[in-house]
Amino acid sequence: MRSERVSIPRTASVGDAWYDSGPLMLRAALVGFASSGKTTLFQLMTSAKETGRAAHGKGDVSIGISKVPDARLDRLTTMYNPRKRVPATVEFTDLAMPGASGGAAALVDVAAYKNADALVHVVRAFEDPAVPHPSGSVDPSRDAQAMEDELMLADLGVVERRLERLEKDLKKNRSAGTFTGSTHFSPRIKVTGSFSC
Repeated sequence: MRSERVSIPRTASVGDAWYDSGPLMLRAALVGFASSGKTTLFQLMTSAKETGRAAHGKGDVSIGISKVPDARLDRLTTMYNPRKRVPATVEFTDLAMPGASGGAAALVDVAAYKNADALVHVVRAFEDPAVPHPSGSVDPSRDAQAMEDELMLADLGVVERRLERLEKDLKKNRSAGTFTGSTHFSPRIKVTGSFSC
């Protein structure tokens, strides 16, 4: 696997028109608390060298692309000898979290995370006295649940901001006289689950 940018043209026909839908690539974002091994996994998956950023940096985003090995593609290439062989690719994004308490709130405004097709949750399950765990002890189930809670709270924050914008727009349209719908707008959000802070 090499870390390089690959552009794969993909077109789809709709009726008589042809539309270019852009590169065919899965975008995966690595999430997890500081010292969980996200950067190590990122470097392993993308064959990237040391990024040179400070450990537990200041929100630096690293993006790497990895080609997906596929025996089926190799066999088809051997059978048909095409002019071009284009493997599937995965774009990995690694964000240096600003510390153990950074959590998922730091991900909300990062475009690479908003546009990710998948979140890869990296949980620390190793003991290393040279790299102390930010919470003092290694407990993968606790860390996984804490990150899930952080992600839910980050999603809730996005929804709340969107509802505030909708209410503002509704008030603006009412005062301008351009609103013709119901005059009652009462969003209700029901949050279930357990949250621990």
